[in-house]
Amino acid sequence: MTGVTLDPSGLAICAGIPGTCKGDGPNSPIHLQFSPVKSEPIRLSLVSDDEKRLRAFTSLVPIPNRLTDRRCSLEEVMLAPLSSLVALQGSGYEPNAEIQFSSESEGEHHDGQLKPDSDGNLYFAMGLGVKGKENGVAKVNIVSHGCSLSLSIPWGRDSYQYE
Repeated sequence: MTGVTLDPSGLAICAGIPGTCKGDGPNSPIHLQFSPVKSEPIRLSLVSDDEKRLRAFTSLVPIPNRLTDRRCSLEEVMLAPLSSLVALQGSGYEPNAEIQFSSESEGEHHDGQLKPDSDGNLYFAMGLGVKGKENGVAKVNIVSHGCSLSLSIPWGRDSYQYE
């Protein structure tokens, strides 16, 4: 979209310049409409087209697939269509501690250990899918000192869950 500018309050508006974005009239607010599914991120950027190269970026997940247990959290963020690749991110874990990880999806099992960073945050990517299957549910278990979380992640053709 071209012709977007910010009004004095910081609201994104259509400047009313011919050949650029269209609004309800000059200086009308920009209304964006989305239809996200569970765990699907919305990423937006606002980039200037002049020599100053001003940029603003944001990302949000309006319908999260997120769990908490005591101080710990675990959230899935869809990275590829049909949840074939997801990010698992969490916070509130004991810094640099070993965390037990296991997953099961349509009969396939994976186990291992994870280590949060020095702030107690986790972030890792996980490919989902099982050969010969069109869809399924992966159950991810994270167990650490004081926290135990089990997150179900649909993948394949049934992963787009509108709420």
